[in-house]
Amino acid sequence: MGKKLLVIISLLLFIQSAIISVAADDQPCRDEINEIINEVALQKNIPPVLLRAIAWKESGKRQFHNGQPFVHAGNQGVMQINRVHNSSLDKEALLNDARYNVEVGADVLLNRWLFDDIATVGERDPDVLENWYFALWGYNGWLPRNNPVDQNGDTYQDGIFDLIRERYDVPVSDIDWSQIPAGERTPRGFGIPNPDRVSDGHLLFYQPGDLVEAVPEDLWLLEAPGADHTGWAPEGSRLRVISHEKLEAGLYWYRLESVDNGSQGWARSIDLLPVKAAILAEIDVFSRLEETEQQVITLSMPEEAVSSMPEEAASPSSFMDLKDHPSQEAVERLSEAGIISGTQSGRYEPDRPMTREELAVVFEKAFDLDNQKEEEAHLPKDWEKVSEWAQEPMETVIAHRIMTEYGDGTVRPKKHATREQVLVMVTKALELELEATTSEDPNFADADSVSEWAVPAVNKLVEKEIIPASEKLNLFPDRAVTRGELAILLDGVIDKEYQ
Repeated sequence: MGKKLLVIISLLLFIQSAIISVAADDQPCRDEINEIINEVALQKNIPPVLLRAIAWKESGKRQFHNGQPFVHAGNQGVMQINRVHNSSLDKEALLNDARYNVEVGADVLLNRWLFDDIATVGERDPDVLENWYFALWGYNGWLPRNNPVDQNGDTYQDGIFDLIRERYDVPVSDIDWSQIPAGERTPRGFGIPNPDRVSDGHLLFYQPGDLVEAVPEDLWLLEAPGADHTGWAPEGSRLRVISHEKLEAGLYWYRLESVDNGSQGWARSIDLLPVKAAILAEIDVFSRLEETEQQVITLSMPEEAVSSMPEEAASPSSFMDLKDHPSQEAVERLSEAGIISGTQSGRYEPDRPMTREELAVVFEKAFDLDNQKEEEAHLPKDWEKVSEWAQEPMETVIAHRIMTEYGDGTVRPKKHATREQVLVMVTKALELELEATTSEDPNFADADSVSEWAVPAVNKLVEKEIIPASEKLNLFPDRAVTRGELAILLDGVIDKEYQ
């Protein structure tokens, strides 16, 4: 009897071990957790690095530990959620579904960000990391233990800022918490100015012409942010962005037009998602760049850069977020040539808009501008806003007249570069002659939206077959160019001409 019982117990232990082993195989790895966090953060209008830092501090970015759901002191999963946050939460999903867990954590943080009469930092701009200080306080609890005056700065939210600086190499600044009343449990009704330098949150911004889809079951379109509704759009319906972003009460808003019925109104960015790439590709010029047969153009490319470009892109991708992305091969070729680079976390972020200072760095390398510099650049009025790593390339492209200042004498280095700005820069870098005939309207469905100063450059690139043109295609000239789109464009201009 004893031997039989021992056999049964051994069999049960074996089965349990096998189940745990299978569960472990299904567990998301840290790279997959990062991907989930980035997707959720951008949809919720939360800086991705904030959610990554919270996930690291809470759980080491673990949904499971030793084959079992990761639970500590009653808190569960990646974001260490407990049902105190909301008793209606799905307990099983919190334990076993990493995406659900991250989504709930993001909602908790967003709830604290929008908390009624909560204290603020700066303009309450969600794209500024420092402005999230009090929301981070609330994520860990409206408790005296998180009052930096009482704790001499040793608080949860200050720890998150430390993590962002140390682990993610983002120079987030400390806020002046000396202005917070001692003993304050829930900081309300006061504001603290921004520190002298602030850090970009890298939110997802839409541009006029972008197609988005409605997330809520009924998306009400408002006459103005926070005003009465003038129309609505059902879940999943497509809308076109017809304005730039507007910051109101801690959220970005956009004016939209329904593709189905033409109704217009304002909606919050957290209620929108980018339209699926397959749909957008049908009408977008930049989705057809790889299809163009381009003419040979002489570039001043250094021989070592040309010779280092492989005939075929490396496989698999050296960037964890590029697998099966349309820009994968272009990014890999340009990365091998030392023209572009990714983030310190091993990502390229192909769908993130390119800033003007990032663009300057890429153009300097792609067109070997450093050795051609003939004169000292006139520095723009906002030169102090240019990141240190971008100052030399920015000075070079300005000296070559490839990038020009705005009418007010600023260069706006952190502003997203638009497609038409990039196309003009390409013609300047290639030193293409723009004849008078190139001032005619381009052959695009949205030709009337191309700025007058960009028309000759756009037409010249169409003539050279660097970009395709058709009455059925839209250029979306005012849309921010993404890092992936820029890679495809430059790969077409450079790589195809030298292989």
